[in-house]
Amino acid sequence: MNPAISKLYQVKNGGELSPQDCQKINTELSIMKADDIPNEQRENVADYLASALNCHSVQPQLTRQLDVLLQDLQENA
Repeated sequence: MNPAISKLYQVKNGGELSPQDCQKINTELSIMKADDIPNEQRENVADYLASALNCHSVQPQLTRQLDVLLQDLQENA
């Protein structure tokens, strides 16, 4: 598993992400599908994506892929 994604999964239990972490996480999430995310992490990832997209902290070229992933996670919640 990618270290950036592991760090996102660990934040569920407390912790912080730097802007650099978020850029790496966004890049990795942009190539993932909802089925790639463990069931116990789906709400965590959906919350992260909703926050990142609402705060416009996602690189513009990744916005569409991350929005699709968020919708898939919300539909399969």
